[in-house]
Amino acid sequence: RRLTSIISVAQRQSSLSKFLHKSKSESHLNKVKEEIKKKETSTLSVEKVNSFLDTLTENNAYDITGVFRISGRASDIPVVLSQVQNNEPISLPSLSPECFVHCVATALKGYLTSCEIPIF
Repeated sequence: RRLTSIISVAQRQSSLSKFLHKSKSESHLNKVKEEIKKKETSTLSVEKVNSFLDTLTENNAYDITGVFRISGRASDIPVVLSQVQNNEPISLPSLSPECFVHCVATALKGYLTSCEIPIF
């Protein structure tokens, strides 16, 4: 699996270098970089999904009424998503445990729908 990731990165770098030789335009280069970044962030990652699920399990989400139905605070969801994208532990100390669980669950739903092939 790790080898597949390494090969994939090597192929992307190879494609990028071929593109650079064909076109010196900086705007095209920026478009390619954006597309690569978009692909990397829109690909479903088992580790990231597990991060969400581990956080929900650690916070006893299964005992909270309305998990996955009650939305978390909209201002906190991007914070959770960026923590997951940066492989940081998910934490929002300013929230109550119940609000935190709803926020993480909402962020997980958002992550699953933002993937290249949406799950929800």
